[in-house]
Amino acid sequence: MTTISIDSGPLTQDQIDNIKVLLDMLGYSSARRNKETFALNLKPVESNLLSSRQIQICKHLSNGLYGKEVCEELGISKTTLKRDMLDIFNKLGVSSATHAISTLFRLKILD
Repeated sequence: MTTISIDSGPLTQDQIDNIKVLLDMLGYSSARRNKETFALNLKPVESNLLSSRQIQICKHLSNGLYGKEVCEELGISKTTLKRDMLDIFNKLGVSSATHAISTLFRLKILD
């Protein structure tokens, strides 16, 4: 069983809604709680949590590009990149680009 813990206190309604969306995308049904019958649907999914540009940024980062190179590829400023990265961190509940990328791979949003 997977446990989600948040050190900053109780979950906000937005965080709860995001978790519900992720569980729904993975095929989890609260009616199927038996370990033997529960299986996550791990086929690639489209994220409605991240914008297409945020996914592009993560793809470039996962391919080894640095921030400056990502800005040049996408034609955005460093400020825009920083804002998008903070939005990604908040939406995924992570605190680093590495954790964001690994989360997106685990959810099959990145391949």
